[in-house]
Amino acid sequence: MYSGVGANLSLDYSINKNNTIGFIYDVGKVDHNMDIDNKTGYESLSVLDSILTTVSKHRNPTFTQTLNAYYDTKLDDKGKKISFIANYFENLPETTVNFNTTSNVNLSTNNIVRNKSDINYNIWSVQSDLNIPTKFINIEVGTKYTKFNNESDVKYFDFIANNYVINQNRSNVFDYDEQNIAGYLSVSKDLKKGWSFKSGLRYEYSIIEGFTKTTGVRNKNKYGNWFPSFYLSYKPNNKHFYTFNYSKRINRPSFKALNPFRWYSNPYTYYTGNPVLQPSFNHNIEFSYSYKHIFSARFYNQYLTDGYGRTFTLLNNTERVVDYANYLTKNNIGFSGSLFLSFFNRWSNYINVNASYSSSQSSLLNILPQKGYSLYYSSNNSFTINKEKQINLLANFWHSLPARSENTKSESISSLSLGIRFPLVKNKIQVNLIANDVFKSTVSKGQIFFSDFTQFYNNYYDGKRFTLSLTYNFGNRNVHGNNKRINFNEKYRGN
Repeated sequence: MYSGVGANLSLDYSINKNNTIGFIYDVGKVDHNMDIDNKTGYESLSVLDSILTTVSKHRNPTFTQTLNAYYDTKLDDKGKKISFIANYFENLPETTVNFNTTSNVNLSTNNIVRNKSDINYNIWSVQSDLNIPTKFINIEVGTKYTKFNNESDVKYFDFIANNYVINQNRSNVFDYDEQNIAGYLSVSKDLKKGWSFKSGLRYEYSIIEGFTKTTGVRNKNKYGNWFPSFYLSYKPNNKHFYTFNYSKRINRPSFKALNPFRWYSNPYTYYTGNPVLQPSFNHNIEFSYSYKHIFSARFYNQYLTDGYGRTFTLLNNTERVVDYANYLTKNNIGFSGSLFLSFFNRWSNYINVNASYSSSQSSLLNILPQKGYSLYYSSNNSFTINKEKQINLLANFWHSLPARSENTKSESISSLSLGIRFPLVKNKIQVNLIANDVFKSTVSKGQIFFSDFTQFYNNYYDGKRFTLSLTYNFGNRNVHGNNKRINFNEKYRGN
């Protein structure tokens, strides 16, 4: 069960024709309440050894807030401008899990455990960007400083003599601090006969420190990297558009993957992070073509190095540890295409297809990499019922075929959603009725391959649901809202 409330406030003020200031503030409080029934079977040579049954209750109230403040100024009438942006994000999840585990081997054993965590994620950044257009070329230059902080206190309690007693060996206090300093320079120009290009170079330097107070272990790391990019486009007319681009990007792990605290799903299985986990790097080359707003096609090659993912380890044949490590090198070659069709001015259909071939290599011997193809397609449909085009029926379907990637084989999964959209009260109220996953087909099934065992999974996360939303517009419609777009993707590492 999920419930929450949120608010957004944005303000944009023009000091004069050349200077603008503003801010955007988002705040929300969400409660996640989950009751999970889990059965884990342990087998040796296809012979069942034991079954663990765990009934758990997860309670997770979370408070988040984001503040963006900015100042834009025009330096002249030729397009030269500079902007300053400051961002702040805070995430305060509090999680309590009570679980009760029984075994079919020893029926008298009944493990009652409480796992509680208080975590404080803080991210803030400041950046400046300068745009200098000239007759010969357009120049963009900028700098950015980002600071991440994670404070977590995770406690594990055993239920002994009708009381919850803390288990210090399974509890943990961890502090994480990360600083990123970045600078970039890019140049672009519109050439003759429909050609244009943009080339850039970005440098990032990171300083990382993690401290586990429970054990007194401190980890420090420093690294710097260059990130080039190149973009070339050709538009011979208003119908055809061709592009070619290359970019190198960094994928930093989330705070959860870095935090070494142990999160137990039952007394014999826990998830943990790796404080020395390194970021991965992705080299992407792609060529694309589009025809008007009707058809587009993209061919791409993505090469991943230092990829990180979850690892599974069995300790003493009883305790299962789920950790993170850098072990993956992956090459992905693929094609994606989209097509927009309209029939009888009443039916709009948008089709999207993505097909790829993936091959992986692992530096860890116990992880068995897979090679194989994948295919995903979707069809989104809108049907207009009345002449005023105010009543619309929606039918959306997507399907992912069986695929192999990294060390996982995933089975087929799909979803069908149906809905209707219509106005009320002279178009002041917009009504949306949507049924998601009508046939309960978003069941995630597959296998994860290791040298000494194979894990089978079969998960369903309540994708079948019905949503009713009412939107009421009021006030002066001639007042324009704040449409400022701010890139603050760093905050997603703290979710």
